Amino acid sequence: ARVAGGDERVSGVLLSSFLEEGQQNIGHEPAKLRFGVSVTEPCLGWEQTLSLLNTLAAAVKKRQAAAPAALGRAPSLPRAAPSFRELGTLDTTDNLRVHTIRPLLSPACAIEQVPMSREAKRLVLRARCEISQIVQGESDRLLVLAGPPAVHDPSAAIEYAAKLAALAAKHEGELVVVMQVNLSRSAEAEEGGWAGLVTDPTMNGSVSVNAGFRAARQLLLDIGSLGLPTSTEYVDTITPQFVADLVSHALVGARQACSRAHRELAFGLSTPVGFQSTSSTVLAAADAVRASSAAHAFLSVSKQGVAGICQTTGNRDGYMVVPPPADAQIEQQASDALESMGLPSRVLVDCTSLGGCQTPAQMAGAAAAAVARVTGGSNRVCGVLLGSFLLEGRQELTPGKALVRGMSVAEPCMDWSTTEAAIEELAAAVRVRRGGKAPPQKGG
Repeated sequence: ARVAGGDERVSGVLLSSFLEEGQQNIGHEPAKLRFGVSVTEPCLGWEQTLSLLNTLAAAVKKRQAAAPAALGRAPSLPRAAPSFRELGTLDTTDNLRVHTIRPLLSPACAIEQVPMSREAKRLVLRARCEISQIVQGESDRLLVLAGPPAVHDPSAAIEYAAKLAALAAKHEGELVVVMQVNLSRSAEAEEGGWAGLVTDPTMNGSVSVNAGFRAARQLLLDIGSLGLPTSTEYVDTITPQFVADLVSHALVGARQACSRAHRELAFGLSTPVGFQSTSSTVLAAADAVRASSAAHAFLSVSKQGVAGICQTTGNRDGYMVVPPPADAQIEQQASDALESMGLPSRVLVDCTSLGGCQTPAQMAGAAAAAVARVTGGSNRVCGVLLGSFLLEGRQELTPGKALVRGMSVAEPCMDWSTTEAAIEELAAAVRVRRGGKAPPQKGG
């Protein structure tokens, strides 16, 4: 009706269509499937499809008769990328919008060039076990993920890690403290900004990814040498093959939690994985946790950099990261959704700007609210995610202007003194929740 009425904004339709109408379940006897009926979502039958196509064709003719379409680029898109009509040739139909493709170092080569020590492997494995126990409700300690939203200065990151490692050792009976080391940026890269340490280690738009992976591995090893385990957020599905052996925990962002590719990634990760959510994506994140716990088969890339068919056993250490609501409604909704699926119902509270805390003061307030929940006896809260660095706030990347050392170049952060106070309060909250009981043995 809109097309027939002359609406030029409608450029087409997407139809779910097959030979026969409806949908059928595959079940255990594929030989009994009905021919021409969808085994996934319901479809229109062929007769319905044909009728609809004839109706659409008539509508287009009516619109064309009323106002013939003008060929060429719309005036509102003067700088848009060339169209297929402008790019295509008879002999070239692929990579029309690709500028260049350069060889990528294989994960196996990166691992060989920047190898792990036996002690580093021991730290990674121990931390994975401890985090798993927290997620599964087998330990009453809290998981604390702390670090800047994107690491841009390895030297400042190591200074921060040294402070965090000392605090982690002090409160190892109450907390498992892990440094959040994010190596890639998604939103900024999409907007033409800095894409992160892996893609642009020199922060000049060089796209020196091979050097970036080496730098990322070295940074993770250096942090681990301080006795501090690490976590990272996976923005893409290739990076894990380069660094997954070095980290003890992983995050999947709220946008990526709805992505099939990232869910497939989580199926095979060797670490516990937290799926971040917003107030509007709680159920989607809960479904991602459910899906990641099952066995799957999908396409992936091996350590040798070769595409292959990956079959996984499923990751039963998935959980949800939720924003810090004042009334705990989202926390309750997330826990109820997980429990209804037969999954551990513990959640981690996101006290970063991505969790809705736009200023360092709001981040500190969210951490204080989590402390109050734990002090009040809540066992649903299994930890917090803190946006933290040496200095408070954030700074812009301005060509020709020196950066302030220890300040975030991405989202705002709490400074070290505020972070230290928040972690001290979290440790005290665990002691209060225990009610004076002796803390469990380390790792138990």
